[in-house]
Amino acid sequence: MNARSSILFVLTTPDYAGGTERATFLVASLLAQRSNFDVGILGVYQHSDSPFFADDVSVNIDYLIDARFGMPTSELSRFVDRAWEPVLTAKVDILIREYLADRAPNIIVATTPALLALVVQTAHSRSKIVGVEHRHTRQRGQSAEPLRLYGSFADALVSLIEDGTQWFQEVLGSDCPQVAVIPNPLRDDFAPRSSLQNPMVLAAGRMVPSKRFHKVISTFAKVREPGWRLRIFGDGPQMETLGQQIVKLNLKNDVDLVKPISDLSLELSKASIVIMASDAEGQPLVAMEALRAGVPVVSYDSPGGLRSVITDGEDGLIVPMGDQAALARSLSQLMLDIDLRQQMGQKAWQNRLKFEPALVAKKWTALIDSVLGDTSPPRRLSRTMPTEVEQQKFEHFLALETGGLLLHVGPHKTGTTAIQSAFVSQREKLHDFGILYPGTTAAPHGAVMERLGTAQGWDDSVPAKEGTKWDRLCKLTRTYDGTVVVSSEALCHADEEQAVAICRELRDAPVRVVITLRALEQIIPSSWQEYVKSGWTTTYEEFLDAILNDPTNATNPTPTFWKRQDHAQLVERWVKVVGPERVAIVIGSTSNRGLLFDSFEDMLSLTRGTLHNDQGSDNRSLSLPEADLLRRLNISLRNTMTFEEYNFLWRQGGILHLVENRIPAPDEQSLGLPAWAKSRARDIGRNFVTQIAESGAYIFGELKDLVPSTPIVEWEPSALGEEHADIMTFLLAGVAEKERQRKE
Repeated sequence: MNARSSILFVLTTPDYAGGTERATFLVASLLAQRSNFDVGILGVYQHSDSPFFADDVSVNIDYLIDARFGMPTSELSRFVDRAWEPVLTAKVDILIREYLADRAPNIIVATTPALLALVVQTAHSRSKIVGVEHRHTRQRGQSAEPLRLYGSFADALVSLIEDGTQWFQEVLGSDCPQVAVIPNPLRDDFAPRSSLQNPMVLAAGRMVPSKRFHKVISTFAKVREPGWRLRIFGDGPQMETLGQQIVKLNLKNDVDLVKPISDLSLELSKASIVIMASDAEGQPLVAMEALRAGVPVVSYDSPGGLRSVITDGEDGLIVPMGDQAALARSLSQLMLDIDLRQQMGQKAWQNRLKFEPALVAKKWTALIDSVLGDTSPPRRLSRTMPTEVEQQKFEHFLALETGGLLLHVGPHKTGTTAIQSAFVSQREKLHDFGILYPGTTAAPHGAVMERLGTAQGWDDSVPAKEGTKWDRLCKLTRTYDGTVVVSSEALCHADEEQAVAICRELRDAPVRVVITLRALEQIIPSSWQEYVKSGWTTTYEEFLDAILNDPTNATNPTPTFWKRQDHAQLVERWVKVVGPERVAIVIGSTSNRGLLFDSFEDMLSLTRGTLHNDQGSDNRSLSLPEADLLRRLNISLRNTMTFEEYNFLWRQGGILHLVENRIPAPDEQSLGLPAWAKSRARDIGRNFVTQIAESGAYIFGELKDLVPSTPIVEWEPSALGEEHADIMTFLLAGVAEKERQRKE
């Protein structure tokens, strides 16, 4: 093996300040010192003029796409599910295939599971492939799918920890390739050692919920000693919240939040303890750097690679996951016991040697020599892609990218209340999954109407307020470090220009638009009663005639109906804004009521049942007598109060109290459709189905359910009975309660 062998490491974003990027730079630079290796790095995207860890890399970096002035748009990748890695697109497919065909390196090292899937399907036939897992695979969830599907096509798989290689062998079974445990290296340069005399506790990492820095701060607050300080190095969406916590706990003179730096060694040399409280860790870099500085670590027993770095009772103290009292006791113990600190610091200094660059380079060299020494063709050439892999490419393509925006635009009366109520009931649980359902109400209708400048109610001279609610909503959605879900039927009123602006203003991230639909004949009666609940006085017969026989008439008493319920136009509008591959249509069905919740769970990569725990509030319809009485009341009420007063006293008071507390009699007639109206609704629905089928949007459910095939039976309103007095009692009780609240 005297000829020089080419090794290419592939990174998605070499310029980023991440652990994967830094470790790859160090390993590539170590291997480049071997005389028989030509080593390079291929970055998919270039985001800055030089990498954050530029001092750690000594090999050439090529880039496929210049993204310094913004990310280009592209169609979906043919090879990589968007749920695995959203930025690997069809353009990347083409460019990386061309690059790898031209260079044909002997070995390609894929540094993420998604990149492994990509290079397995685009590499030159002579190239062998090594996949590297930098995270705790068992904690990955859906992003581990590329390893399960494509791991057996690699020629070797590397994990930083023993548990990772065990996962490879368990999941891939007899088809598992050669595996190796190779830790990340420490830097091969001088690092000052701490004296452990300075009263400082250090923490570092991205300020996101999974790092639990709020626990670090509150733990320090419980045991702080005179003269001791806590310094947290990092940045992220929780910085402001953590700052507020520091003020609230009266720690402004004891705790510092410091922007991240590329080299922590000098700061670690000033620290006496490192504290960690993460939900999970791959192979924590800050713990490795602590060993290098001879600083003991106090930490939760985070799943993953923590114990591959820290030995409990030797170079640190590890306490049960989530046991904050134990974390506080251990921190206090090290703060007060200088002898114990010195003892553990000495062990930490010695244990740094297991991450010595020369040792890591030796392990990598042995693996590469083994792969190259195997004269058989690359494993993927002797294997046929199983049917499961071919289907899997697109089976989950609607799952939203982590950090993306799921925008549910309604329209009205399509199960929106049910799904919004489910999100509200699971708001805290979703936050634990890294998903934000913003605000405190069921849906941000007021904020959306502000943005659209839509007048509320019958008084068109009173437009929606500008800025306040919308700005607050956008601040929440843009600063959250995770996935965001926004649901509001008011979004269906947005025209194309407004829709483009709304997506951009809510979040600078990939957008998935969800449109929920039901058959028109089910929507029409519900829509009339909703108009009545908003103060309208149009009779049901006038409403049906206006929307079904003369929908373009300028005097139409409900001009917003077709703006909301022209399903074909609604789909077409949003397809133009975000593309057909980013529009999902969920079709309500009486035969599969769980489909609504299943679909949202799939798009958010949630386990089945997460949203089923609460299938929404009982948003029951008004009976015919209830709707008739309210419509008659509206004729008088509209002349005596503004819409704001009506909305407060009647809509939020009387009507809500009626719906939530009154149970209609068994023989009390519900709203239906006359035969002629049902027939007309089905004709319109068939046209919608034809146009939606051609839109390219993804369909959850069956389009045929938009046009029911049940026999059309005549419906006629019955004569009204004695219900009015009973109904009025409930309405007035609700109004009285709202009036009492206003006076308090």
